[in-house]
Amino acid sequence: MKILISLAVKEDGYDEFLAGKVKKAISNADSCNVVSFDDWLADINQFSDKLIIELEQKISL
Repeated sequence: MKILISLAVKEDGYDEFLAGKVKKAISNADSCNVVSFDDWLADINQFSDKLIIELEQKISL
């Protein structure tokens, strides 16, 4: 599992995804729009899970 997570983190687009999430969080804070940490983290976890599933499918081929 550690290997799959490591591969997912290195997958193209993940760094850009996280950078976008941080930028959006800063923008929300600046405009007083509050997003709970749990919601923010759930969105990131959903994206990570999707990458892991895609990598598992590639490995099974």
